[in-house]
Amino acid sequence: MTFMEEQYKANTAQTVDANKVKRHEIEEILNLYTKNNLPIVTEAKNLLKYDHMSLRLAMQQISVYVWPTTELIEWLKADIPDMNDAIEIGSGNGVLAEFLGVKATDNYMQSDKFTPKSPEQNEYHQSAMLHFAVTGCPKVVYGENVEQLSAGEAIQTHKPNYVFGCYITHKYEPGMKNGNALGVDEGWITRRRQVKTYTMIGNRTTHKEKPILKKEHKEIKLEGLIVRTGTPEDNRIFQWTR
Repeated sequence: MTFMEEQYKANTAQTVDANKVKRHEIEEILNLYTKNNLPIVTEAKNLLKYDHMSLRLAMQQISVYVWPTTELIEWLKADIPDMNDAIEIGSGNGVLAEFLGVKATDNYMQSDKFTPKSPEQNEYHQSAMLHFAVTGCPKVVYGENVEQLSAGEAIQTHKPNYVFGCYITHKYEPGMKNGNALGVDEGWITRRRQVKTYTMIGNRTTHKEKPILKKEHKEIKLEGLIVRTGTPEDNRIFQWTR
């Protein structure tokens, strides 16, 4: 599945009525709760007072899938025993990892810096770059604190006991309904001896096809979890523990 095919499938699943878009709300969210095109850590209530579509569109403009709310940060602080023994994968802008004081990593798939390791990865990356060029959709701006490593490379390099990531896309294999060629082999993460806990912040609807969901895991419904999806009632923290 190419990036263009993946985006077409996602975009046709839910359309936006332009006449119902509250542009003044989008502008207000961006003015009050972003700085230098990055999300500002804030309590969820400050964002949830806006129309959900306004919030989603504001998040899209700054390429954010999960907002670093105070509630999410406090939950992660309470859940991870040692931040020095944790890494974030798929860190993107690096705001969440920087606030927590953990290592931030990402494969930079939305950047020209990405180096494909196979023809399949090259095709997917070129498809992604074409999508952004044609649509004008904002790409992720990777933070200066974000080390360019794939999830596998990050775990092999840093050998953490605790791994977490937001809105992680699984690696696509033939026969799967979704995923992408540059996605994460989450099953591999949970099989690493040193990884005690893998945590993925996402959505039960968006991520329902993840192969790893067949494994025993916990699903936590956290008040104050904001994810850029059309079904906020299904926002969840998924966790696999050895």
